[in-house]
Amino acid sequence: MSLIPAIILPIITIFVTWYVPRKIMVEQQFMSLTEQYRSPEMGFAVHCIFDFYENDCLHDSCKIKAAYKKRFDDEIGDCMKNEWRCRVEPSRTLHFQRRMVAYFFWDLARLCFEQKTYPYSHLGNKKIEQMVGENEIRLIGVILDMNEASKERFVMKSLDEEEAMNEELKSLCEKAKGLLEQRKRTKNTGT
Repeated sequence: MSLIPAIILPIITIFVTWYVPRKIMVEQQFMSLTEQYRSPEMGFAVHCIFDFYENDCLHDSCKIKAAYKKRFDDEIGDCMKNEWRCRVEPSRTLHFQRRMVAYFFWDLARLCFEQKTYPYSHLGNKKIEQMVGENEIRLIGVILDMNEASKERFVMKSLDEEEAMNEELKSLCEKAKGLLEQRKRTKNTGT
């Protein structure tokens, strides 16, 4: 009889010493992302991306690629040739705004889907619902189209890493869409 607690107790202790710090770290990272998303810089970046989509693309996702390339060339094209000829402060360019928002959602996606590496220590569905609603799903869709256009203009990292980021952003969108649909069904059925 005393052999069972002697075996189970160390197993539980090992699990708790691994799980609790990992879960705390994930929660801290989530709080940091929440704070980042609420920052004025992020608000400005999101506004710039939606403004680009509404005014430059006229709400047409088919126009994103061409409009983004034109905007990139207008804002950054000369900087790549000669940094003294920049027309816009680099941190105020649409390219920079896209990258900031894309990396934010990529960080969120990695936190959501980390269960492949660390079971039971990822963000739960409620946290995903808290951060990714219908507007964010639209925003991520625009960013994905902009990411495609940026590949032809300016790539800071390997294409493999860029593809991984895009795939995780798509997964985050699909997960959030599923949660939104489930919430709507639940609300309609009254359960």
